[in-house]
Amino acid sequence: MNIVIKGKSLLPALKAFLVFFAALAVSGVWAAHFIPSFIYLTEQNLGRSLPYEMHMRFYMGGMVLALLAGYLFFILVKKMHARRFIFIFLCAAFLPLLAVLFFDARHSLIEEMSWIRYPSALFLLLAGGALFFISRRYNKGETWPQRNELVYLLLSAAFVFAGFDEIGEFHEKIGYVLEKLFSLAHLTTDLITVGYFAGGVVALVWMTPVFLGEMSDEKKSFMQICFFGLLLFGLATLFDTLDTVVLDGLRKAAASLASRGYSFSDAWYIIYEPKRFLNGLEEIGEYYAAVLFAGAGCWRLLVINHTEPSHLPNASETDNFFGVAIKQLDAPFRLKNCSSLACRAVIPVGIFIGALLLSPFFLPRKDRFSPLEGGTKAIAVASIQDGLFHSDDLAYAPEWGIVLANESEPKRRGVSTGPGVFVYNDDVLARLPDVRRQLRDVDSVAICFPGICASDATDGKIFYYDAEQDLGLLADRTQGLSNPEGLAWHEGVLAILDEGKKTISRFDVPMRQLTEFRPLHRLWQAPEGIAYHPQLKAWLISDDVTGAIFTYRWGESVEIWQNAMPLKAPEDIYVSAEGEVYVTDNGRGELVIFNAEGTAQRTLRFRPLFRDVQGVAVDAEGDVFVVSADSYGSASFMPSYLWKISLNAD
Repeated sequence: MNIVIKGKSLLPALKAFLVFFAALAVSGVWAAHFIPSFIYLTEQNLGRSLPYEMHMRFYMGGMVLALLAGYLFFILVKKMHARRFIFIFLCAAFLPLLAVLFFDARHSLIEEMSWIRYPSALFLLLAGGALFFISRRYNKGETWPQRNELVYLLLSAAFVFAGFDEIGEFHEKIGYVLEKLFSLAHLTTDLITVGYFAGGVVALVWMTPVFLGEMSDEKKSFMQICFFGLLLFGLATLFDTLDTVVLDGLRKAAASLASRGYSFSDAWYIIYEPKRFLNGLEEIGEYYAAVLFAGAGCWRLLVINHTEPSHLPNASETDNFFGVAIKQLDAPFRLKNCSSLACRAVIPVGIFIGALLLSPFFLPRKDRFSPLEGGTKAIAVASIQDGLFHSDDLAYAPEWGIVLANESEPKRRGVSTGPGVFVYNDDVLARLPDVRRQLRDVDSVAICFPGICASDATDGKIFYYDAEQDLGLLADRTQGLSNPEGLAWHEGVLAILDEGKKTISRFDVPMRQLTEFRPLHRLWQAPEGIAYHPQLKAWLISDDVTGAIFTYRWGESVEIWQNAMPLKAPEDIYVSAEGEVYVTDNGRGELVIFNAEGTAQRTLRFRPLFRDVQGVAVDAEGDVFVVSADSYGSASFMPSYLWKISLNAD
């Protein structure tokens, strides 16, 4: 079916629309397969893990690079000579984007203070200025305003406003006021940007009759570029507005992929935090929409100024305008039997595009059957299908096996997970009974011979499973608890880290008596994990905010563990019978093994998809068990995994 308006077929526009979306899809798939290998090589050279924010920026930068390469190939094959100005303009705009992606380390891409708002505003203002000067070309001293002049003036005003809005955050402030005055949902701010998009559609429809009457190649190209700029802005707005709507669907899809055996695919790791990813795409989409508007305006202004004001340039005049520059650009690609730039350049550009698309198959590939980098094997012994979600702490005792604290998430839908204490023994994971559903937020577990202690930070309680697996209350806030986090047991004494009070408490179980200590140290900010070290005769305590590991003896001051390497966000600590110390660091996505003196002996780095490492424990055979979680809440959708790592098998 062909749609015709004023004798003009819209079929080419439909084809261009489909090519545009196909290019976005291909570039996204390519980046999803190329960037993980690039991240792997980068981290190997740096010797440390990079944060998810940088991974996301690598992905988006690679996606834009692939789109630019594809666009160059397209305009060469189609011999769109005049479009080369737009290509050069897009490449020039890639440089400030790279500066933002690599040097704005203080802000997330989606934060209001991110640097990306400055180049976005600059290009919007540039578009407004170009359109304003174009409007002056249509003013011939006749009755003001002429129709064409009015179109460009209004568009100019709209872009200038959008530029200042990017800097001054007008629509955010307007949305905030409306939400407060009329008790509206937070979605109101997003709907204002949807209104911008709707206004742009109306403007484009209003502009169309101005151009359809005399559709030269130059006019058609200008309209197409404006259309794609508006389309890109619309997609960006959609990402921002619908992120919360699609979030649950993405999380369910991830759980389904994991249960079907695709849990090790690095290709979809990039949407590990879907809300941040979608909002990051929004910022990049808005930026390049502004670039397209500015490029179209500047190009049309240059062409109009180059020609007589009494007529518009035809295709040959436009080629003339760029002829000198193009001849300089295509000199290295000249072939004997080619008379056009497309013929001379399409072969090397095509080879480059082909090499780019095939590059993921030749880059170093990680073992898809292990969550660890460097060849160390690990197997998943339990996951969401076993009831795990946001699992946290681990402990071990021969009488019980590996004991696991599962926090779960109250709002999670469609999956049978829930808070509780699990035991993994003889290759079987079993949930300990909680008939009265007393457990709400199981943060930590400890073997309290002959039973199991479990902390509930939300309710400020500590529960106890006896040898018969009967659950009872051991301590609560009436005894001075606030938000009990880490637990550890030694010689009849239960050590309790209270994250709310920033204290360590000694709980005498038979006497039910709590003695509280508040260490004073500038790095003591958020005590997280605790274990007793028999050779040091002291407690080892991790702080997941400052990265410190402390030694502590009752009634004394805390001290930094002397030889411990710098950590970023250490979580759990386990001390083996030989005095080896195992520490999970979810800031670096690593398991670090120290000797008894505190010197790092080995580091196991997890792949990006599983870097939210939490609990660690070692069984009697020397197998290491580690929990990787999901960053909790809406940040990520990855289910928890319980990994078994056989270091002796390496």
